[in-house]
Amino acid sequence: MPDQRNIEKSPEGVVILDYNDILTNVDVSDAIEEAFGTHPHCLGIILIKHLPKDYSEKRTRLLRLASVFATLPEDIKNKTVHKESLYSFGWSCGKEVMGGKLGNCLSEHHTEF
Repeated sequence: MPDQRNIEKSPEGVVILDYNDILTNVDVSDAIEEAFGTHPHCLGIILIKHLPKDYSEKRTRLLRLASVFATLPEDIKNKTVHKESLYSFGWSCGKEVMGGKLGNCLSEHHTEF
């Protein structure tokens, strides 16, 4: 179980991360485990504070490009697969486990701005 002493949470128990910590490679693995772990108190959500002013613009641009990326040939998309991160980065389609079976209803590309 993660060391909860240094994990910031909202009054509702939602884990809060600082964007600057993510940018500077602070180890936030305990906070991520606390948010998405398998314990009953894990809510499956993280809030990120101190987002840059242009975050909304970058997010909108990235979301518009998602449909373009999804239509690329499989060999191109497969170049972005990152199996080592358990598909937390890059392209994943059919890698999600739902009910003990691989799901193919969700296609994702994980990225950082």
